Amino acid sequence: MTRMLMFAALLVVGLWPVFAREVRAEDEIVTALEDAREAWRAGDALRAYEAAYDAMVRLFQEIPLQVRTIAFVTGEPAGYGMYEPRPDNRFRPGERMLLYLEPLGYRIVQRDDMYEYGLSADLLLLTPDGRVLGGQENFFHQNFSGHVPATQTYLVFNVELTGLPAGAYQLAFVIHDLYSPDQSTRVRVPMIVTDAQ
Repeated sequence: MTRMLMFAALLVVGLWPVFAREVRAEDEIVTALEDAREAWRAGDALRAYEAAYDAMVRLFQEIPLQVRTIAFVTGEPAGYGMYEPRPDNRFRPGERMLLYLEPLGYRIVQRDDMYEYGLSADLLLLTPDGRVLGGQENFFHQNFSGHVPATQTYLVFNVELTGLPAGAYQLAFVIHDLYSPDQSTRVRVPMIVTDAQ
């Protein structure tokens, strides 16, 4: 019985930092939202916006790393959400593939008056049933910084595969959070290499 109580006590002690962080994050988010509501009711739309943005940034930090949008595009995007989707996923042999991605949940770190985050990605070429044909580690690696915490960012992956026979494939990307090394996510997108030259 004593051993079981000791185990339970150790379990509670081990979980306390996680529980405390979750409670603190919830309190901070709720407080920021309440501040936004009070500012709105007082007729101060700018202060309400700033408080709501603060709540959104805090909530963003609680989201696990993931990719909300991934799409083949016809050219370089003009900005976040400003892209022209490719009509299909069929490519001629050796044709360049551009992929647009919107990641969420990456860690944003404040250093002095700057906010920083970073992402990297590994590329895998798979068969439709998931067999690995090849790949490249650290296919993409980028650090970002700015004067405000950026919760809306996009990535563009430029992929050129040569020598592939016609057929169906999958591109898989393992995306890593450079500021939270235990966080990664995987996305797959099907594509077809055609016979046409």
